[in-house]
Amino acid sequence: MNAMRMADNPRTLPDLPPPFRVRWLAGDVMAAARHAAERGEEPGLLLVGDDDATCDLALVLVPDRPEAACRAVLQLAMLAVADALAALGPPMKEVVFAAPDGLRVDGAAVGRVRLAMAAVASADEVPEWCVVGPKVRMVLPAAAGEPGAMPEVTALHEEGFGEVGVAELAESFARHFLYWMHRWTEEGNDAVLRHWRGRLDPLTTGSVR
Repeated sequence: MNAMRMADNPRTLPDLPPPFRVRWLAGDVMAAARHAAERGEEPGLLLVGDDDATCDLALVLVPDRPEAACRAVLQLAMLAVADALAALGPPMKEVVFAAPDGLRVDGAAVGRVRLAMAAVASADEVPEWCVVGPKVRMVLPAAAGEPGAMPEVTALHEEGFGEVGVAELAESFARHFLYWMHRWTEEGNDAVLRHWRGRLDPLTTGSVR
């Protein structure tokens, strides 16, 4: 079986504005998005992993600024995920970041955001493509044992997001990502980084996977 086949029963996300084009995928969505970007895919392709246990997303972008500035896309996506979780989840759930790319709910790791870009000769060169990919656990894997056995790791359904599915989270992420892209365009990198740092958990270091 091809690990990158399209899902047998493709689903759709309702009401996503242009430029988003959604495809459900059974397999490695980041690898598939990178391949699509390398082939010249138009920006706005959102690949969604066809697995209800994990919200695994990859969004293809075409940068218009140098590689050094484009790295802020990671922070944009993290802010978009945090806002999506705040909009969909129970009140007062704390969503914070573990530098450089980790996502935490009430202090426990729930996922991360990945960033890939086309190679450039120097940091002031504009990459040909960029892919950003949030990955959030919806339910804990069986290997995690009984709930509470690994308090440093969590999943949305353990945190009261039981009615939230992959489609709802993917749609909310896409809309909030558009919002943060607009803020980035209007206000620049420094403003985005201020908001990102405001959610940064000072007790965490390194990447949460």
